[in-house]
Amino acid sequence: MKACEPPPQTKAGQLFRNGSAFWNSYCTIADSLHLGSDLSLFGPLFVNLAFAGELYLKALLALETSTTVRGHDLHKLFNLLPPKVRASIEKRFTEAMSASHMHFFVAQARPDINFTLPGVLKEAARTFELWRYPGDDEPLNMPGPLQVVVAALQEQLCETHSALLSLLSSPLRSTDVQITAILGKAQ
Repeated sequence: MKACEPPPQTKAGQLFRNGSAFWNSYCTIADSLHLGSDLSLFGPLFVNLAFAGELYLKALLALETSTTVRGHDLHKLFNLLPPKVRASIEKRFTEAMSASHMHFFVAQARPDINFTLPGVLKEAARTFELWRYPGDDEPLNMPGPLQVVVAALQEQLCETHSALLSLLSSPLRSTDVQITAILGKAQ
C-alpha cells in the first residue's frame, strides 16, 4: 500500500479533515434520529453524508492523481479515480453490503435502485442539489447504502494514506444506527 504523509496544509489533508467533520456531523444526526429526534433532520443527515463522500473522493483524487476538481456529482468524481483505486473501493463496498442485512431492506424499500456501488453513486450523485433545492426530482431518502459508500471511501483513505489520521483533532465517529430503525421512521 502507498504511504502518504501530507502536512495539514495540503489540499488532500484539508479535504480529508473537512470530509471527516461532515462524517462526524452525519453520525451525530443519525444517532439522534435513531433515538427518535425530529425527522426534519433528514435533509441535513443526507447533505452531511453526501458532503463527506464528496470531500473524501476529492481527497483521494488529490492524493492519487494530483488533481483538484469541483462539483458535487459523486458518480462523476468516483469515475475520475484510477481503476485500481475504484476497484478497491468497490470491493470494500460489496463486502460491507454482503455482510449486512442492509441490502435486503433497502432493495425492498427501493426496488428502483441498483444497489451496486455505481448504482448507489448514480442515485446519490445529486444529493446535495436535490435536498438543497427541492423540486420535481425526489432526493435519495435512504442513508444506508450511501453510508456504506462513504465508509468504504474513508477506509480507503485511512488504510492507504494512514498519515491523514494525524490531521484530525478528534477521532472519526462511527454510528450504531440500524437501517431498519431509520427505514421504519421514514415510511
